[in-house]
Amino acid sequence: MGIRGLTADVRGRMASLSTVLRASLACAALLISVGCGEPVGESDSASFEAARREFVKLKAQWEVEIKAVSFSSDTADRWTGPAAHAIVGMRKRALPFVMEEIKQGNFFFNIAAVAITGTDQGQGLWSEQERSRKWVQWWDRTSKDPTWNIFLSK
Repeated sequence: MGIRGLTADVRGRMASLSTVLRASLACAALLISVGCGEPVGESDSASFEAARREFVKLKAQWEVEIKAVSFSSDTADRWTGPAAHAIVGMRKRALPFVMEEIKQGNFFFNIAAVAITGTDQGQGLWSEQERSRKWVQWWDRTSKDPTWNIFLSK
């Protein structure tokens, strides 16, 4: 590979790194804005169907919000609006639905998963599809754990 090819490769990797860093900063901002952990006083018997209805309603609002940033290739830009913050604000109540979105190929929800869990299963990966694959593997391992899936009996 000549110097031009190497330079283009380095620029491409730097642009990808910039996107990953921006996404990480967006996740940190979401965590700060909505807080961490589960809300105080939330019942362990939170209704799965009520949470699903809330998520579906917020997702519909989010889909309207993201039209304003559809020009952006930065996935973090899709998580700056009120509905996006409300989805993350659902915390673990949203996690099964966020994971379902990721399983269905909606990689924009990778950022919501990071913000909700406080961990990044796809850290260091350049491809959103690869990051999604790591999230699906993580959920396959942890969805039976009531620490993460609060709709399971404890």
